Amino acid sequence: MTSNQNARPKRARRGRVRSTLLMLVVGLAAAAGWFLRDCVGLGPGGVGGVIGLSDVVDAAPSAASDAAPPAAIDARPRPCQLFLDADGLTIDDQPSSIADAVERCRAAGKARLRATGAARAGSYDDLMQALDRAGITVERY
Repeated sequence: MTSNQNARPKRARRGRVRSTLLMLVVGLAAAAGWFLRDCVGLGPGGVGGVIGLSDVVDAAPSAASDAAPPAAIDARPRPCQLFLDADGLTIDDQPSSIADAVERCRAAGKARLRATGAARAGSYDDLMQALDRAGITVERY
């Protein structure tokens, strides 16, 4: 055996290790770029997740913002939670009739409805028609 024969497999192994390390570095760089762009918000325009450059620039205090307290983002109440099953209709975990549910959901303008397979089909249809007539948006989940 000559020394050339032993060195050849070692060089081939060294090349595989280098290519593996290169792929690892490229993958980590791509993951870091994604994180900085989408999660931290350092992408183009400062739009993104937690904080962006535009948020840092706009965060400077001003006299106008200190004078008045911040307004509520959304003054509407949260959607009422409707649950329909074999036992009947409940709204926010309290037994209810369809008319009562419509009245309580009218203020929010939106209802979240969850119906099980055991619910009577006629009850479901009656509830959906009553909510539709009242102009209440229904989100089914």
